[in-house]
Amino acid sequence: MLQQPFHTDTGDIIGLYSLGESECGGESQLVPMATVYNEIAKSRPDIIRLLASHSWVFDRFGQKPAYTIRPILFPVADDKVLLSFSRRPLVGSMSSPRSSGIPDLSSGHVEALNAVQFLGEQHALSTTLKAGDMLFWNNLAMLHSRAGFTDSPGHRRHLLRLWLRNDDTVSSWPLPGELQASFEDAFEHAGRSQWWPLEPISDRNYICNQQRSSGHD
Repeated sequence: MLQQPFHTDTGDIIGLYSLGESECGGESQLVPMATVYNEIAKSRPDIIRLLASHSWVFDRFGQKPAYTIRPILFPVADDKVLLSFSRRPLVGSMSSPRSSGIPDLSSGHVEALNAVQFLGEQHALSTTLKAGDMLFWNNLAMLHSRAGFTDSPGHRRHLLRLWLRNDDTVSSWPLPGELQASFEDAFEHAGRSQWWPLEPISDRNYICNQQRSSGHD
């Protein structure tokens, strides 16, 4: 399985519970958003301005509207910064290519994403989760990624992922207005039924037409 680039999920706190370990690779990697921001700002303030601009086109993979436009970097209270994005709706992937008719990112946008990825790799803390291990982090302060991995019949990587809300985090890291709708969609389920798959979803049509991932890692 290929490396998963640095990104954020939807939630204040993200948790991982390991049910199985791969034959090799698959380390979980975390880096503070503040570190990435400060390193970019030292030499490329133009990239900071681009990350904070309303120019990032997020593919909605068949939903209406077809795409949204928002920043991926937000200033928040107490001189904090928040990065909120994943690469799939921005550039597509092999399993879910970018929808036709969606505006392409410019070379500058791609350079900015690559700068975040490069500095994340340079400054990340890497950890291997063995079966039974749990890992929690502040999704509003940290970017995360996963190293590439290889499974075998006796060693299969299997993680349960949790998206959590937390009152203390909400008060310390107020959510920008542009992100409110996606968080409400993930957590406000009053009057709505929820469907929870028992097995990881591999159907390509399903994956390509979901705004966010299915919840399997």
